[in-house]
Amino acid sequence: MVNSRRKGLGFEREIVNQLRAELGKVVDEPIKRILDQYRENSLPDIFLPPFAVECKRYARGGMYQQEWWDQVVTAADQHDLIPALVYRFDRQPTYCVLPLYAINSDFPKTNDCKAVVDWFDFIMIVREKLCE
Repeated sequence: MVNSRRKGLGFEREIVNQLRAELGKVVDEPIKRILDQYRENSLPDIFLPPFAVECKRYARGGMYQQEWWDQVVTAADQHDLIPALVYRFDRQPTYCVLPLYAINSDFPKTNDCKAVVDWFDFIMIVREKLCE
């Protein structure tokens, strides 16, 4: 039987390592998991200013759950960051949910209007935001 907590922690570590590999020279601070997230509800899995990143890894499904998005929005709002939900189902690619204003600042700053992008597009968007 798979330990879901271990699976989630492994996914968070994987995402941190991928972010480090992709963004290492662009980011001023080290990219790392927030270890207090299990004690405090208001923390995301990863701080990557201007983003608050929440990671979800599940066996099956086709689309992210609204409660996952609500969780990262709450954490991002409390720290004045942009929410970013990174999720993957078994044997599927990694996807990211972002508010539209993270992609184009002409959109209203609301977390109700969002887009689902693949991992590579997410990295491109993060790079653009970090270089603004």
